[in-house]
Amino acid sequence: MRKTRDDERTNRLDGYLGYRFNDWRVEYDYTQMYSDALKYNNKKTNYEHNVALSYRINPSFTPYVEVGNVAVNSNSDARQTRYRVGLQYHF
Repeated sequence: MRKTRDDERTNRLDGYLGYRFNDWRVEYDYTQMYSDALKYNNKKTNYEHNVALSYRINPSFTPYVEVGNVAVNSNSDARQTRYRVGLQYHF
């Protein structure tokens, strides 16, 4: 029986490192994934790297940029760079 995404189980282990200097913050996030379905390079494991830089404008708003390295698909060893830009709202 072939598994579908609805049947897939994945465990994640996340590790974070961060540094704050006044209103600036830089963070590194490493994620390791273990699954019962193929995730990356025809294997049941995968990983991601993310680096984020943020600046706290005031107690409510923090814009950020993030660069990550993620897998393209489960059948190859190809990876791609992911860019994110966002605004966090704190309440």
